[in-house]
Order: sequence, then structure tokens, then C-alpha cells
Amino acid sequence: MTIMFGPGVSLGAGVQVLPEPPTYLWSWGKNNAGQLGLGDLVDRSSPVQVGALGTWAQIGAVQGSRGFTHAVKKDGTLWSWGANNSGMLGLGDTVYRSSPVQVGALTNWTNSLMPSHYPNGACHVKSDGTAWFFGRISNMLNNGFGVVVTSPSQVASDKTWAVTVTGTNTSWFGITTGGALWSSCYSNTVGMSGQNNTTSTSSPAQVGTLTNWAGVYPGDNGVIARKTDGTLWSWGSASTANPKAFLGQNDAVSRSSPTQIGALTTWARISVVKYSCLAVKTDGTLWTWGDNTTYGQLGLGDTVPRSSPTQVGALTNWLTTANTNAMVYSASAIAVKGDGTLWTWGRDYWGALGNNTGRTTRVNKSSPTQVGSLTTWTKVGANYNAAFAISSQAT
Repeated sequence: MTIMFGPGVSLGAGVQVLPEPPTYLWSWGKNNAGQLGLGDLVDRSSPVQVGALGTWAQIGAVQGSRGFTHAVKKDGTLWSWGANNSGMLGLGDTVYRSSPVQVGALTNWTNSLMPSHYPNGACHVKSDGTAWFFGRISNMLNNGFGVVVTSPSQVASDKTWAVTVTGTNTSWFGITTGGALWSSCYSNTVGMSGQNNTTSTSSPAQVGTLTNWAGVYPGDNGVIARKTDGTLWSWGSASTANPKAFLGQNDAVSRSSPTQIGALTTWARISVVKYSCLAVKTDGTLWTWGDNTTYGQLGLGDTVPRSSPTQVGALTNWLTTANTNAMVYSASAIAVKGDGTLWTWGRDYWGALGNNTGRTTRVNKSSPTQVGSLTTWTKVGANYNAAFAISSQAT
């Protein structure tokens, strides 16, 4: 009898425990800052393997005109590459890297990396629940306006964190291990902090009193969040760029505190970028809403914005188990199905869709299109017009 489990699992005599399958990292798209990790600045229009190691666990990337990438390996080490003008690679300097470089020597970084929407920094959590910032803080964590930290710097040290993420408008969000949601926003004119006001702050404060938050996903001027009961919530502005759409509330009303989107309790995974949202339900269906103009990034076969969640096709085999298995990035989207196939749609600038169309051809897709023929994809990541995916298969 052969059963595959993680290392260190004892199942008794007669049971063979195999190691976890390898996990290789692949990348494609825009590479002007070395964000693909391929050792050069050459754009790619189809997936290329990053190095030879099969030990990658999770990918986190920033949205911005010049992207940077963070990734955690199975051994708990943190690696970074790409743009570094504000020290956001955490390597003690502001030198760009075009290949993965280890951040320090610690092995206690968690694999719950959240894609950051703040172009000058990111915040990650260690296994001891401490939160660490890289880059230009911009006063959102009470560390002084414009302070640059080129090596990991601990922030919000009075709590034990499960996940943290930086957003636009110099905002920061964190969920404690007890499920409480906290935020700070140094430019809170649209109520992005979710604290029922438009007062800017540089110190985190709790959002309400509930302790059942599971995930938080900031976009431009608005935030989507999920609770442990599977409900979906939003707040922020509904009056700028694509009104009515991003908050998913089917109206043009801004909110300064969390408001539930519909009544469903089956939301499993969420991804947000700028004014577009993507979500997977527990039944494996894929849903999108928000901005869809020009590029069809909602995957609905058109370029019409949606102001409430709309199902993409009728399939029920979109993967729901990985932390990042479906994402929107720039004006594109990427997702993995349960059969291990990889799909992209939306804007094709710099080969971001991975379909080998080239840098200048730019064949936009308004419906999901399969990338290659591999059936071994498990997780995805993305930043500005660049995408990443983890596969159990090497080149």
C-alpha cells in the first residue's frame, strides 16, 4: 500500500510514506525589472521555468508599474527578486535583482503570502505570528512618512498575526490568529479603512468587534473581505472609476464600513486588482465582477462591467484549495482547474496571458483560454503584466 503524505507522518507498519511531489516555479510576461526571476530583462510570452529547484511553496507579487516578487520555499525560507527602488526586496539595499535571492537566513516564513497592491512595499508574516515590512512605509504603520526599510522590519508588534497585506492609498490590513480584522489608512478619504469614518490614520485600529475574518483583499479605493462563515463583504469608494461595480453591491453607494455582498455563505477564494474582482465558490464555480472595459478581464465573453458577482461559464472544477489558485492582475486573470490545467484571459500586453503570442501581438481574450497542455499546475501568482505558476512538472 502506498499513500502520499507530507514528511514526518507515521501511519504504522506496512504503509509507505512518500515525499511531497516537487513544485517548480514558472513565469512569463513583462520583465523590465527582472520580476520574472529568469536572470535577465527579456519579456516572455509563454511559461519558462525559474531555476531548477522543485521546492517552491507560495508566490506573492506586487501590482505596480515595476513589479517585484516574493516567494516562500517549502523549507520556510523567503526569496525575492525584481524592482527594489524602495528596498522592498528586503535584501539590505536598493539594487534590482533578476534572479531569486534569499532574504536573510531564517526558515520561519509562512506560505500565506498575500499579493500586495502597494507599489513600494509589502508585509509578510512569520510562523511565530509576527509581521514584517519591506520597503517604503509611508506612515501607514506609525513609522514616519516615507521611511524606507531595506531589510525586514517588524511592525504592529502588539498582536499575533495570521495574515497581513498592504494596499493602495498607503493602507495596511491584518487579521490576527484570533480572527480580528485591523487596518490603517494614511489616505482614508473614501473610507478604505473600513472603520466607519474617513479619518486618515497611521496606527492600526480594529474594524468592528467581530473575530471571524478569514481574508482581506484591497483594490484601488476599495476592499473585499471574506469571513470564516463563507460570506463576502466590501467597503470603500463606489464613485470613482467604474462606479457601481467594484464593491459588488449593484449600486453607486460608497461604504466606510463592511457591508455584505448578497447572502451567500459559499465563497472560498478571492482575488482583487484595481477595480476588478474574482472569486471561487466552494462548489468550484468561478465568479467575477467590476471593471471589464476594453480587455474582458472578467472572462465573460464581452467587455461589459458587472456590478455584482457573475458566474464565468458553467463549470464546477475551478480549484478552491490553494491559497492562490485564481487571480486578477493588471487587466488580466489567471486560474487553475481541478484537473491541473492553467487558464488565462484579459489583456495580453507583454505576453501576460502566456499563450506565446509575443510581446507586440497582444491578442486579448475575454474568455478563459488554456495555457499549454500541462495538467500539473497547482498555484498561481501575478504582478503588473507578469504571471507565475507552480507545477509538479519541470521543463
